[in-house]
Amino acid sequence: MIFVNAHADGRFLDEIATRGVPYILVNRRAGAHPSVTCDDCLGGRPAAEHLLALGHRRLAVIAGEPHPGTSTDRAAGFVDRWEPSSPAASTTRTCCIAHF
Repeated sequence: MIFVNAHADGRFLDEIATRGVPYILVNRRAGAHPSVTCDDCLGGRPAAEHLLALGHRRLAVIAGEPHPGTSTDRAAGFVDRWEPSSPAASTTRTCCIAHF
């Protein structure tokens, strides 16, 4: 079985694993269940680097719902790259993450 749903219920996956059914999560993580994912945190960094190279200094990240870790991780990678580049980062928030 291949699961790609962002709302994969951990208890359901536990039951599948207990029954010995072969399965994998794609682009999702859930505890110790087997998964194939990309490095979403690293994926947010190039977006910040691109905007910095263009000279942008005031940005906002709209990451979407917090339940898929992919969007939250990408936003975190963006912020990790953006914040050290901002001269005001130590005193003001230069990037915000809003879930809609």
